[in-house]
Amino acid sequence: MVRDRLMCLMVLVVSGNPAIGYFYTPAVIVLSAAILLAVALFRKVSITPHDRNILLLFMAIFLVHLITFGLTSLIPSASFMLKLLIALLALRSIPCFDRRLVEVMVGLSFVSLIFFVPVLTGIDMAQILEPFAIPFEQNNIQPMIHIGIHNYRVEVGGLNRNSGMFWEPGAFAGYLIFAMMLTLTVKSRLSTLYFWVLGITLLSTQSTTGYIGLVIVLVGYLIASGDRLSSSLKNTYRFTLLTVLAIGAISTYSHLPFLKDKIIGQMIYTENEDTYWQLTRFGNAIFDIEYIIERPILGWSLSDQTRDVDDEFILTAQGNGLTGAMVRLGMTGVIIYFVLVYTGFKKRFKKRTSAIIATVCIATLLVGEQFLLYPLFLVLMFAPRENIRLPLSRGGIEREAG
Repeated sequence: MVRDRLMCLMVLVVSGNPAIGYFYTPAVIVLSAAILLAVALFRKVSITPHDRNILLLFMAIFLVHLITFGLTSLIPSASFMLKLLIALLALRSIPCFDRRLVEVMVGLSFVSLIFFVPVLTGIDMAQILEPFAIPFEQNNIQPMIHIGIHNYRVEVGGLNRNSGMFWEPGAFAGYLIFAMMLTLTVKSRLSTLYFWVLGITLLSTQSTTGYIGLVIVLVGYLIASGDRLSSSLKNTYRFTLLTVLAIGAISTYSHLPFLKDKIIGQMIYTENEDTYWQLTRFGNAIFDIEYIIERPILGWSLSDQTRDVDDEFILTAQGNGLTGAMVRLGMTGVIIYFVLVYTGFKKRFKKRTSAIIATVCIATLLVGEQFLLYPLFLVLMFAPRENIRLPLSRGGIEREAG
């Protein structure tokens, strides 16, 4: 189990720990894929025809990109396929993948709070730990002091936000929400405790998209909780709690500066076309729509060089992963992704309503970050296998195959 958790941690590291840039990111991705492939061969893991079809679909999209744009698209496409392979091999090679991932995220939550809570008391942890910071290439807009297991990111406005080990608080929030959704599918006595540990840690990120995602996940949680009640109490329970949740969400939105004020501020900033307005979530979407309209079916490839933009920083710093995916993969790639995500969630939850809520949550998270450029969110395209019985004792035990 320790090795399985370490492999889950490896997937999380290549899904957003910027410190790997010190070791040359492409090399880390290749090494991670090689490790998972070796584990898969050792454990004699087989992939399904469905898995192969998914790989072939994206290879077909990238082949069209290669024919259209030439060798410019080759390396980015190969990198994406490696990440897709990491996602597939992780799910298939790590028994109880969902559970192990949740456990690792809970562990990372505790680690992040150890390094973050002292900041709230006025201790300048970034300055204390700066001698241990990992030197790697980064931009000067919002520099970070990263010690490998925690990132002290300099925030605009001096906000104290918890980034965990990821590139920014919004990324950490997205992965916390991801894990919270999985707790609703994992049968464990600790699932409820894990859910709330992850939720409390999420609050420390002060992420706009993360808080919106939290509301969606709580709706799913309340629906799942209501299923355990008798039919006579179920509707009353859900109506009462959903009403309370709605009132709480509206109140929170109105009073927290990084929700209502930030959203309205970004809309005004975009409308005025101020400097780098394209980097706001709304501006990013408006900027992307022009390219989506021009190549709506298969997109512009994963290479930023296929689009003629004067300032390359605009492309590298954009955060709207939903419209960004539409630009890169076209509507074809995005539709394939969400159909597969819905199918996977339906298999996990066994309920259509829960699968729809979870899929909407993923779409919401993508608006905030470029999660589809990393392996973890790609895992959702591959449906988990049914639980299998492994003969580890006389009677055998139930274990998820992943």
